[in-house]
Parts: sequence; structure tokens; C-alpha cells
Amino acid sequence: MESNIIRSLVVLAIGVAMALAAYAGQAGFHGGDAFGPGGRFEPIHTSVVQGHRLDYRLAFRQPSGQLSPAEASELPAEGLTVGPELVVFLSDPAGELIYSAEVKYDVIGPQGTRIKARALPVEGGFAAGIYCSSRGLYQVQTEVMTAGLDLVDSFIYELR
Repeated sequence: MESNIIRSLVVLAIGVAMALAAYAGQAGFHGGDAFGPGGRFEPIHTSVVQGHRLDYRLAFRQPSGQLSPAEASELPAEGLTVGPELVVFLSDPAGELIYSAEVKYDVIGPQGTRIKARALPVEGGFAAGIYCSSRGLYQVQTEVMTAGLDLVDSFIYELR
């Protein structure tokens, strides 16, 4: 009996920690400060599904922490950026940002590699660690579940 109580308290504590982390990520949105100073967002596609707006952007961010000389030598000459990472921003029919949703990506990259991932809230949008760094066509399908609605969107993006 006592071990069940302890197990329940541990699960509850983990759930609270995850909720606080999600809230902190959403509260940090500053519009154009993609993932910190020196970062940026590049709009790539916008859709409206059942009155909800889905704004897709590529996020370029500065790497965090210190880089070793070997890591720095592998970065492109144009600057110390990581990405670009696929991020979607959601708005309701009234134009208000949606911070609470379940977002899933299904992306097929230029080499035919398929990535299915659940996105997490970040900087006011939703990202899943999907980096579009190879030139070519990306087939993107997004499923959003929010406020009892199931929104599905798809598009093709060409990275040049």
C-alpha cells in the first residue's frame, strides 16, 4: 500500500515538472527572437484549416554553450547557426495564439527519409526536432488536436 502511494507521488511530481517546463517554453515567446539572441524565423507556408491558422516557419538559432574547436570547424562559414528546424504556430479563428495542443509531424525529406514525431511547445510554436538542412522537396503532414478538434494539414516545401 505504501509503495503505491510513493509511486503515485513520483508520477504526480514528474507530471507537474513536465507541465511547468511546457509553460516556461510558451512564456518565452518574443515574436522574432527564435531560440535566443541572433536567431530568426523564416516563414515557409501558411494554411487555414477549419478556421484555424497554421503558420509554418524554419527556425534558425544560435548554438547553446561553448563549442570545441573541432565542432566550430564543422560549422558553415556563414555563421554559427543550428537548424533550420521546422516550427508551426497555431492561431484560433479569433487570431489568438494556441499554446495547448497535441501536434504530430509526418515529414518525408529529399532523400525519401520519413520522420514521424510528436512536437513540443517551444517559443510560442510547436517543434519536434525536425531539421530541414538538405536541399530538395519536403512533404509535410501535420495533425493538430486542440479544443476537441482534429486538424490535418499537408503541403510540399522546396528548400533551395
